[in-house]
Amino acid sequence: MQLPPTVPLRTLLQQAAHADPEGWLYLRKVPDALDDVGFIHVDIPDEPAAVQNARALAWAETDWLPYLPVEDLQALLRERIAPDADDAAQLEALRAYLLDEAAFYRAQLDPRIDPDAGDDDDDDESDGSPGWDAIDAACARLYPDQEPRHFGTLVKSWMGGHDPLDGISAYKRLDPQPHWHFVTYGLSDLYQNSHDGAHSGWGLELSFRLACAADAIEPPNWALNFLQNLARYVNDSSNVFRDGDWMSANGPIALETDTLLRSMGFVLDPELGTIDTPNGSVAFLQVVGLTAAEEAAARRWKTRNLLDVLQPAMPLWITDLSRPCLLQREDLRRQVQAGCEREGSSSGILHTDVLDWRQQKRLLRTPLTEIVLGARQAGDLAELLPLRLPFGREFALSGNNRMVMLQPAQSDKITVAGDTLVLHLTDATVRGLATTLRTQAGRYVTPGLPQLCWQVEPTQIRDHEGRVVETIG
Repeated sequence: MQLPPTVPLRTLLQQAAHADPEGWLYLRKVPDALDDVGFIHVDIPDEPAAVQNARALAWAETDWLPYLPVEDLQALLRERIAPDADDAAQLEALRAYLLDEAAFYRAQLDPRIDPDAGDDDDDDESDGSPGWDAIDAACARLYPDQEPRHFGTLVKSWMGGHDPLDGISAYKRLDPQPHWHFVTYGLSDLYQNSHDGAHSGWGLELSFRLACAADAIEPPNWALNFLQNLARYVNDSSNVFRDGDWMSANGPIALETDTLLRSMGFVLDPELGTIDTPNGSVAFLQVVGLTAAEEAAARRWKTRNLLDVLQPAMPLWITDLSRPCLLQREDLRRQVQAGCEREGSSSGILHTDVLDWRQQKRLLRTPLTEIVLGARQAGDLAELLPLRLPFGREFALSGNNRMVMLQPAQSDKITVAGDTLVLHLTDATVRGLATTLRTQAGRYVTPGLPQLCWQVEPTQIRDHEGRVVETIG
């Protein structure tokens, strides 16, 4: 992203009195003197979005970055600089103020830095962040001669900020193909141990390998937002990613691109692995971009097994936005199909917002049971059920307030346990149901079990802003 040019302080003073108060200043690296500053105008009115945009621009430039609202600068000009001060006095007052701001915000960007500490302080400045230091050490073993591009969060989540990660480091690498290797800081305990368990924080940090041009200088900002969003999901839902998990992105993993990658697999980073820190163990879980067909294969089989099959065509599981679906290769497709037929599926639960069930008594007949399900989930159920129950494994549909449990049995039976409907199904009924359900709105009767009906309703797919981008069924 192209940064706006810096301007001399004198020019800034002349412009500031009439500038848009919703603009932001960014400061380049500030040693003992400050000559130029950058000037950013952000048209988004709400403060979090403005801060985020200013930070996105700013972090592309330097390893740490304080920001300053233009309205604060205008207040400074009104309140702290005498109207009759000459140019030199105005410049000196502004320079001193900005240097103070730089020291303050730099301490926020890296809690290991004490802006009030003197040069003769003998304390180890890293004592307060053993988790952070352990991640640094793990990365340094892999990249001993490289200083990463580090993107810190200006206002940490524990200070009231909106970003869950305190920082993300990006390492440039040329083998086995040019790529950025991202590593997060924030899902584990970076500073103090938050609990006495064996794991540090959530027990993981994310890594992400993204293909790039050999001469690339800056990593793309979308990848930083992508990792922040995944970390936010973990914090908000308490659902912790593990080796072998998968997750749909409900759209391209890089917004506003035509990439086929619309899902993610998670695998232990093949080089960083798991480390022990003073606050507990941390697994570096690598995010791997998958196509829709590859996601479907992960559901039908096992995500980790699928990734192992794909790895020869995806060294180090590097995500390449421009790649085609790897299952177009017949040799890989045959390996995946053979694995599904041999081992069945490891996907044991399907979460959905559209799930309900009800039973209706009938005179002298078995009660009628009707299950309401979204069209997308109906298709998933038809695909996965034959890969679960015939292998002796149960399968669950989990809604907001209801659950449907499907279990293998020698004879068909329907029972109720509280808010859970339990379907005991034979292999023959499973096969009949799998060939009957469709990803199309309508009413479907289970072959061989006519007292069990399925009401399939359209499924709406929404983007990250809640807008409907696709309707299934």
